Amino acid sequence: ILFIILLATMMIPSQITMIPQFIIFSKLGWINTLLPIIIPNLFGGAFNIFLIRQFITGIPVAYDEAAQLEGLGYFGIYRKIMLPLLRPILVTVAIFTFNYNWGAFMEPLIYINDIEKMPLALGVQVMSATYNAGATPEWNIVMVASLLLTIPMVAVYFLGQKYIYQTNIVGNSSLK
Repeated sequence: ILFIILLATMMIPSQITMIPQFIIFSKLGWINTLLPIIIPNLFGGAFNIFLIRQFITGIPVAYDEAAQLEGLGYFGIYRKIMLPLLRPILVTVAIFTFNYNWGAFMEPLIYINDIEKMPLALGVQVMSATYNAGATPEWNIVMVASLLLTIPMVAVYFLGQKYIYQTNIVGNSSLK
């Protein structure tokens, strides 16, 4: 039943929860800090939990049973059997989380007022929006900032790519 409740939270648009979150964070004194952006991500989003759960349901129970017959306890099964099998999905979740937070726009726009604390994605928008305020934006700086915004996302993907595709190439034979 908890999983169904978790799935139900994925059906709620994030815009509905923005005002209550802002009220809570302002009462905690977290406005104009990075805490409203960092703390909610520590507990895992519903989509990430869904991905990991679905991946775990695809792992045969025979691995657990064989490990128990070999004398491994629960922690040993988790460390020696499950974690190596979960590496592709954990890397995928890490890449998704990094890309979402690196390119975050709405949350920093709501919670951060100081331009020096703004993440790069919001800073690029602020720089390019000066055109609407009557000033001409410095497009060369905006384009360089946009390039700098994409480089870490591409780098993280390429660093994690071998772990993501490892399960397709090696399959479950990686346990020996």
